[in-house]
Amino acid sequence: MKNVVFGICCFTLSGCLAPKQIFPEGNPFHEKANPVLSSELSSEGLEAQTAAHLVKVAIIDSGVDYRHPQLRQHLRLNKSHTGFGLDILGEDGLPYPIILNPETGEEIEDIFGVNEHGTHVSSLALLGAKLEIPEAHGEKVDIGPRLGLIPIRVLPLDDEGMDTVASGERSLSDKLMSEKLVAVLSRSITYAIQEGAHIANLSLGVDPAEQSLENRAYLKQLVETDFYKKISVDGEKILFVFAAGNESVVVSDGYFPASLKAANTLTVGALDNNSTIADYSNFGDLVDVYIRGTDVQGLLPGGLRGKMSGTSMAAPLVANLAAKMKLLAPCLSASQMRALIIEQAAPLTKNVRVARFKETLDAVRALPAEFKLLKCRN
Repeated sequence: MKNVVFGICCFTLSGCLAPKQIFPEGNPFHEKANPVLSSELSSEGLEAQTAAHLVKVAIIDSGVDYRHPQLRQHLRLNKSHTGFGLDILGEDGLPYPIILNPETGEEIEDIFGVNEHGTHVSSLALLGAKLEIPEAHGEKVDIGPRLGLIPIRVLPLDDEGMDTVASGERSLSDKLMSEKLVAVLSRSITYAIQEGAHIANLSLGVDPAEQSLENRAYLKQLVETDFYKKISVDGEKILFVFAAGNESVVVSDGYFPASLKAANTLTVGALDNNSTIADYSNFGDLVDVYIRGTDVQGLLPGGLRGKMSGTSMAAPLVANLAAKMKLLAPCLSASQMRALIIEQAAPLTKNVRVARFKETLDAVRALPAEFKLLKCRN
């Protein structure tokens, strides 16, 4: 069993390293990521499956192995019928987690573990702790094929300066990288809105300690003027779930996006196996709830399973809880889901609350009938 202690999957501004990305026309990427599943899932079957998805979860991450047998029933055609999601790196609808050599087009070994991250996160958001323990936490919501996956690939970052090459050198200034970072995430949010996402998980972030004071202020300005509106106004119908980060520090102003606060955002910290705040997890007043993020069983590319640790794993478990809430009560708004998750969380210590599946879903079941009208499904 693979055991990976994986920090928050992060952008270059927080010091992560990633090989360069180039997707020239006609390279082998499209063969490796071909969406045609032949006899396993026909075009007609895929359209019918897409129509059956009642709740849609966007995963803004490193792509997903959509050929994994346990994820196939959650595949959905995007509205342009060009694939299963959006790959901002490859500029297509096939967000498959591979890295290519810029000269040969051959696949590069994933020495940073980034490729596994998006598949693992996606599986937790869709399947939750049932990957590990049947009917975990005493909750009994049969999701079947009713949850749809909207994968949006933004990691590892592209070859135009957003990535850090192996030497650690950056090819663009911090200012230009900040602009590009916000633009990429804004585009991701726009796509999630267009595809009708109900929940969006972002297990990624920027550590302000890795930035110059000048750039920290500039990024903060970009986020507050552009990105915040994108989430809180344009995306008001979506519940955004953010990982708190794994630097073992207080989440403060400048941690992006974990520090963003709106009626439709939740920031999630991680507990260890002893139900205490994990030693790697960020914490503080800006963290809304905690849930176990240590040694969490999930799916990996190639039809595999494995364990990972981090707030990256905690966040999609809360996204999974929100998806189940939306299945039970289609008329719940994003802000109402946020409020219920926080209200039903159990106090651990002062200002530390632990998200609970059974109690939250029981509270949803007890809601008046107007929250459960089928007309609210979209």
